[in-house]
Amino acid sequence: MKRRLLIIILAVIGCLACVTGLTACDSNGLGLISCNGSCNSNGGDNGQSPGEELDELIEFIYVKIDGGYEITGVKNPLITKAVIPDCVISIAHDAFSECGNLQSLVVSDSVISIGEGAFSGCDNIKDATLPALAISSIPKTTIKTVAITSGNTIEEKAFLNCGSLESITIPDSIRTIGESAFSGCGNLASIEIPDSVTTIGESAFSGCGSLESITIPDSVTAIGGSAFSGCTAKIVWGDNPQITQIGESAFSGYKGTDIEIPDSVTAIGKLAFDDCSNFTSITIPDSVISIGEGAFTGCDNIEDATLPALAISSISKTNLKSVVVTSGDTIGEQAFWSCGKLKSVTIADSITSIGNQAFWGCTALESITIGNSVSSIGEGAFYHCDSLASITIPDSVTSIGDTAFQSCKGLESITIGNSVSSIGAGAFFGCTKLENAVFKNTDGWWVSTSPTATSGTALTGLEDSATAATYFKSTYLDYYWKRS
Repeated sequence: MKRRLLIIILAVIGCLACVTGLTACDSNGLGLISCNGSCNSNGGDNGQSPGEELDELIEFIYVKIDGGYEITGVKNPLITKAVIPDCVISIAHDAFSECGNLQSLVVSDSVISIGEGAFSGCDNIKDATLPALAISSIPKTTIKTVAITSGNTIEEKAFLNCGSLESITIPDSIRTIGESAFSGCGNLASIEIPDSVTTIGESAFSGCGSLESITIPDSVTAIGGSAFSGCTAKIVWGDNPQITQIGESAFSGYKGTDIEIPDSVTAIGKLAFDDCSNFTSITIPDSVISIGEGAFTGCDNIEDATLPALAISSISKTNLKSVVVTSGDTIGEQAFWSCGKLKSVTIADSITSIGNQAFWGCTALESITIGNSVSSIGEGAFYHCDSLASITIPDSVTSIGDTAFQSCKGLESITIGNSVSSIGAGAFFGCTKLENAVFKNTDGWWVSTSPTATSGTALTGLEDSATAATYFKSTYLDYYWKRS
């Protein structure tokens, strides 16, 4: 009788231990771990005083294994919050499979193994703090906030189409953001990419339409195809970017209004900025030596462009108003052919020639600054630039091609640099408002009707700018001008 009474008393004590958060452990290591505390070698201790009440007291069924503990189940499947302590290194298969009410989950960085289906059925998780290795193990149907605490890679498709995800925190241990890692996360409002990340995979943030700003740190050296496709966020680069290549379709469909490509970039891939129809401004650095086919196709609303000469043919000029050519040797033939809205052009000192019909039909062009290294202006280069009122030909120029300024109906004055020795026939044909033509060097000029002539009619009176203007627009309109 006494023995039976003793057993009953011990049983009651055991029950009280469970209720108050004390951990029971049998001789085989089986027991309960309080998720609100930490474990010891005897099976666990929740760190609470007996009788102390906890808002969330979660108890796990566990076994002791080499190096720590493995959670094999949950005593109460109705839990809404689970905090897995540091002593746990493994979560067994199906351990939380019946916890359909679980909304908040914290997984310690100590966990190195998670069994198949460990969290299957936990379809109501909204907040998760966990190492990167645990991401693939949890359902993400309702996930809103995620804090990744460790790991070096966010695997491909880690949060693919997580439409409810609003916020993500990435630790500075992460090196790679995998392919489609956040693709389709349409409600993701903020993300900070740490300085540790070197690679952003293909489609990593495609379709993240709610992001307002993305800072790409200096550490990033590669951006995969379609990485930011469909994003509206403003792209901000670090102070000293290291990226050298922008991948194929990397920003295809990007909805931002401008882009400044860092001067570390040497190559822009095929369709890299395809269909970025909101672009109104673009800066391409001189470091770029390769631009893929269709890199800026569909960017039809660009108004302001700063770029090297090699990039001119790659951008849309439908709505271009202002351009600064920063480097290169040549403004190619028909480079800005019939750019009817172009108003201002600045040409770098490195440019040595302006090709035939380079600015043909730029009827709105009002201002052009020609660099001091240009030696030749091609045929019809500024044909029909009706809004151009004045122009100065720098001293570096030696030749002006046939019809170079023909039909510039608004041209009133021009200054001819002192190195010019050849002006083609009809160079100023139709320049009816030309009143002043200033020659810096008036000596030795003669005209002929033959382009191959070695001598001709000597010109006098060029010291008078009005007389020179009359020669250009009427008297010697169709003649070839030479200076000996």
